[in-house]
Amino acid sequence: MDQEQLSRLEYLEQQARLLDIKQDDRKDYTDTVNQNVDKFYSELEESPVFSTWDGNTAKLVEDYTLSEEGCKLDDILEAYKDSALNSGGLSPAHPCHLGYVPGGGVYPAALGDYFTAVTNRYAGVFALAPGVVCLENLLISWVADLIGYPSGHAGNLTSGGTSATLIAIATARDSMPIKPRDYERAVVYVTEVTHNCIAKSMAVLGMRDSITRQIPMKGISTTMDVQQLQLQINKDKKDGLLPFLLVGSLGTGITGSVDPIGEMADVAKEHNVWLHVDAAYGGFFVLVDEIKCLYKGTERSDSIVIDPHKGLFLPYGSGILLVRDGHKLFEANSLTKVDILQDLKEDSHGIFSL
Repeated sequence: MDQEQLSRLEYLEQQARLLDIKQDDRKDYTDTVNQNVDKFYSELEESPVFSTWDGNTAKLVEDYTLSEEGCKLDDILEAYKDSALNSGGLSPAHPCHLGYVPGGGVYPAALGDYFTAVTNRYAGVFALAPGVVCLENLLISWVADLIGYPSGHAGNLTSGGTSATLIAIATARDSMPIKPRDYERAVVYVTEVTHNCIAKSMAVLGMRDSITRQIPMKGISTTMDVQQLQLQINKDKKDGLLPFLLVGSLGTGITGSVDPIGEMADVAKEHNVWLHVDAAYGGFFVLVDEIKCLYKGTERSDSIVIDPHKGLFLPYGSGILLVRDGHKLFEANSLTKVDILQDLKEDSHGIFSL
């Protein structure tokens, strides 16, 4: 390395060190944020639960620009509190917020987010953060135990229910298997109140042309009528179609209704249909002993999605996908080793390590 290259590296090092915050500055930043957090809590009850968003407010947001010059933290926080950036919409943390799914969050979980953001461990590859990956797997197994899945399950932590649903349906498609030539004959069974993440996932996976059947619901319970489901599947098979995916809900976002998952599992087994349970909203209410009976049969589903940022009040976004047969999840989502992992070794379980 010649002197010019060395000088260039020294210059780049100096520039990079501008990102290193000194201890005194870190304390000042943290104290400033904590003061704003305390003020947020002290003023919360007097603030509106919901406020409208108008065109004038939107124009104020559009006036913000990104520049090369930095801003003081105090100025940024002040701009957020007193400007259009923090106006309009719902305040989930408000004590009078009762009417919608999002929760207000719990303070210790926010501190957990803060600490993990500071340490910034990458858990996408086992070798790079083995302890963190083991912790993720521990959490996944805990949720699987709540649901009643047997050993051999697998799962994944995601940013929310929609991304978890996408992975679940991709796994279902590859496990059945449903080939592209079959998409126009593949049938998905839902109800009128099934979350739209199912339709979005089907579209993203290139299965928009598949057939969706809205099975009638039973009276005011807004739960799937299993007898009508059975009749529809029998008719579809007679017509040469391919029953593919059956979606049950544990707590719909509209009514909170719970489908008869156990009865649906019987139908799914009889016709070799993948049973997916959307428990994004209601999944963690399985912890409530008084209503645990509503979850009977969930352990027989092929996959399930649950959102900790709903039932556990964790920060957004956090979702969990569980697949009863973990091998199917692995097969549908595994790839050959890429060039950036050329120094890692793979064991018999597909785990890469140094």
